[in-house]
Amino acid sequence: MGSVGSGDESRVMSDKVQMLASSIYKEFEKMIEKNGEDSVKNLMPLVVNVLENLDLAYLEKEEFSVDLEMLKEDNEQLITQYEREKQLRRAQDQKCIEIEDALVEQNRELEGKIESLESIMRMLELKAKNAADHAARLEEREADQKNEFDKLHERYNVLLRTHIDHMERTKYLLGNEKFDMLQNMPLPSSQVRNKLGMAASLYAGPIRGVSDIISAQMSQSTTMDVNLANHISNETDWQEEFGETGADILQSLRETSSAAESTRNEQQTVDVEKEQPVEATENVEPVLRICCVKQLRFEVLARWFSVTLEFSYVG
Repeated sequence: MGSVGSGDESRVMSDKVQMLASSIYKEFEKMIEKNGEDSVKNLMPLVVNVLENLDLAYLEKEEFSVDLEMLKEDNEQLITQYEREKQLRRAQDQKCIEIEDALVEQNRELEGKIESLESIMRMLELKAKNAADHAARLEEREADQKNEFDKLHERYNVLLRTHIDHMERTKYLLGNEKFDMLQNMPLPSSQVRNKLGMAASLYAGPIRGVSDIISAQMSQSTTMDVNLANHISNETDWQEEFGETGADILQSLRETSSAAESTRNEQQTVDVEKEQPVEATENVEPVLRICCVKQLRFEVLARWFSVTLEFSYVG
């Protein structure tokens, strides 16, 4: 009974089964000595079968124990790995939450920047529109000023031609000597200057020539010059001031010249050196007064035009 005969003969029973089989064998020997071999003949195969099954059970138990230990180790490893994966998952979840918060904050900042940029863009569009409108207004103003300048330039040319024509006709009607005397004589009396509103603007002494008149006018305000030019710039104002028109003045010049010539012919037989100055003074005085006033009028208009040109260039 030291080994199992019907099973794997090379396999040795476990120690526990061998000790149990040895104890049973001793009891069987005692029973054989006491009762004979026939008393244990039927019982012996059953006991051997039980011992073999017991040995197999012990063997399976050991195998199960080994498997259990292996499973425990695997379980411990799995638990460890699970804990590690759980920690990693928790860390990943935390990181994802932080990333989501950062993305939400970044989106909020970007939305704020977008709103700010849209506001700046609207403001710049408004500024661009205002600048375009301002540029259009400036271009329109420039065109208007150019047209005004052209009109003023044309007006100045007309006035200049009128003045030259007037001076030529005056020189032709009066003669060279009287015309030179007209250029060199003083300005009209203070009554005429007060009537023109220029008593405070002209020099009290004799002012000779065009350059002296312009120099005297340069010291006065532009407003007075413009007001005066506007006041006597048309034929109606001239007629209101002096009660004459341009045709009347020209006719008066001709009549005065003819009267002066007739008087001079009649007085040639008398003392020419005495009477001629008186004659010239009496007959030419109205003509000289009118011519001087017209010359003064032209100089004021020329001064006003030059100031207007200066303002247009500055603008």
